[in-house]
Amino acid sequence: TAEKNSAKSHLLPERFSGNHENEPEQPARKPPMSGRDPIYRDDDVLSSTQHRKEQPRPLTKGKIKIVSDRGATIREVFDIDTSNHVIGKLLKGDERYFIEEKVLSAPPKMHPKESGDESDDDCVKVVRYRIVLSPADCGVSGQFAVEESGVLTGWISDRGRLADDPYVILVEV
Repeated sequence: TAEKNSAKSHLLPERFSGNHENEPEQPARKPPMSGRDPIYRDDDVLSSTQHRKEQPRPLTKGKIKIVSDRGATIREVFDIDTSNHVIGKLLKGDERYFIEEKVLSAPPKMHPKESGDESDDDCVKVVRYRIVLSPADCGVSGQFAVEESGVLTGWISDRGRLADDPYVILVEV
């Protein structure tokens, strides 16, 4: 039978003939683990509780989606009136997880001469959401975002604050 095999070997391409003198040496392949397909090994497959390159995040309460064409302004604090900085802006269609929601009451009505700001008289209460931000949400430096549990957070409103234009900014999904 050895003579028959050598006689037929001239019909086979060199890679099947057993003559491998000119081929570069290939690294040995690891055998499959757990009887799986040889392409996958246990260390190649992530369990359902592992996440690839995903930032850890605090316990979330839900998810919001921006529905306003105007987007949503992200601020560093809950109270809009005490905010000194805008962190960034979300655009229509953006979705983010939120970790807290609180009602921000309208400021008390004051006589314009007392407050010096007529716009406070025209505000309504809004629901403020503390959201988990991606680094892209934080503008150039992200220096005003608040870090909590290893993630960046900021605050947005559910709707416009002015009484004459309380447009919807977001919905929970």
